[in-house]
Amino acid sequence: MAVRAAQDAKQEAAAKIHDGVEQIKSPNVLHRLKTILYAQSPVHRQYIEKGTRFNATLENALAFGETTRTQAELASLGSVPEPDSLLQARFVARVSSADATRGAP
Repeated sequence: MAVRAAQDAKQEAAAKIHDGVEQIKSPNVLHRLKTILYAQSPVHRQYIEKGTRFNATLENALAFGETTRTQAELASLGSVPEPDSLLQARFVARVSSADATRGAP
């Protein structure tokens, strides 16, 4: 029984060491370090993390204009977007964590 407990403790310690090494070797180490430092700072700017996704309900329909599409372009509709595709959007209303409440429109 004691041997089994010692083996389990040894495996757990090895797993913790492995996880620590993975965090150091993984990509974006500098970005994570900056994020931790900003979080510790008493005053820091607000920003949106890379890869953040938003779901929004629009009050009015968006007008994108009109365009003509070829048959090949129409065939690709409904397929998965290209990797690393970008969407550019602009908030019309001011958004702040100081006065925002969960569930507010």
